[in-house]
Amino acid sequence: MINGLCYRSLLWMIPLQLLQIPVQSEYRRWESEREKRWYMEGFQEILSSLVTSLHAGLSLENACRSALHELRLCYVGRTHPALSKMEELCRGLDLNIPVEVLFLRFAEESQVEDIYEFAIVLDIVRKTGGNIIDIIRTTADHLKMKMDTANEMRVILSGILFEKNVMLLMPFFMLGYLNLTGSTYTDCFYYTAAGRVVMSGVILVVTVCYYWSEHIVKIEI
Repeated sequence: MINGLCYRSLLWMIPLQLLQIPVQSEYRRWESEREKRWYMEGFQEILSSLVTSLHAGLSLENACRSALHELRLCYVGRTHPALSKMEELCRGLDLNIPVEVLFLRFAEESQVEDIYEFAIVLDIVRKTGGNIIDIIRTTADHLKMKMDTANEMRVILSGILFEKNVMLLMPFFMLGYLNLTGSTYTDCFYYTAAGRVVMSGVILVVTVCYYWSEHIVKIEI
């Protein structure tokens, strides 16, 4: 699409492959952030279930099995990273692996800082003694507050993000419109060396503006 709008030459398809580097990098970053949000949502459900089960008198190990059952009901018919990790955790419990070790594995594989901090605190409490119910409840409240704050910020920034995307795509929309109307004003961009330089500069500027704007509106949760 970029080649058709900016160059109209098959030869430029080769150097344009360099754009695959930032595109793939950005896609992996987006996938990683989405997966972390899924982990935090699922882990919040797990903690809420653990608190309820522990108040009912279940051990932490049995409370984890109960949390897995509730998580399956919550995400029935859907694949969820937190659900798969919780299934691995319960399989580890069946092999008599300590629950604190399994939560540490959960945290390392999810790469979510809050889950890792919870796992460290749980490991310390299991070794030294402490009120596990209060710790889990505090962690669940902390996660809920962070997620609610992040969601509110996304809602507030949604209009700005839409305007940002429109502004970034506007140069390509204008080129497409001029090409469709058969305008001769753009021929100089496609058949001269200066035009190639200008088009390359447009792509570079749009790419830089994209990363700059993403850095400005980035939300850390």
